[in-house]
Amino acid sequence: MISFLRDYIRFKSINPEITIEREETQNEECQRWLSDQFNGFGCFEKVDIWHIEKGKPNVVGVVKGDGGGRDLMFYGHSDVVRVTEEQVRNWSGPGPWSGELKNGEVWGRGATDMKGGITAFIYALKLVHEAGVKLKGNTILATCSAEETAHHQIGPDSVVE
Repeated sequence: MISFLRDYIRFKSINPEITIEREETQNEECQRWLSDQFNGFGCFEKVDIWHIEKGKPNVVGVVKGDGGGRDLMFYGHSDVVRVTEEQVRNWSGPGPWSGELKNGEVWGRGATDMKGGITAFIYALKLVHEAGVKLKGNTILATCSAEETAHHQIGPDSVVE
């Protein structure tokens, strides 16, 4: 789980709308990586990735329940805000995209907003699956890449549709 989070943080998944000229964003690559990870876990019956707007894909994985229960959705965002030159200069350690493990903590842009939370719910679902627990309702994991600009049409509205 820690390795997963560190790899996740290493993606410079800056929301494309808030990058500055010639600044790299790996938002698309990050979401494609998540889709590949979901597919590799073996617990999702369906994994989907789509765009409402170029460079801002959504990823959804569905674990089918046995039936008769209510669905549960975990939802988060992979996009992050940019790192200013001043923030880079003042960063202690290897830098905001390193996913550095220091004193039992993982450091980097997005560690708490919200890649750490997404990692927690992904691994909670993975462990429930590995334990052989079958829920009655479907469990849906969704990640978007438009939260930092509050474009709900691209993220949550699209997921619900």
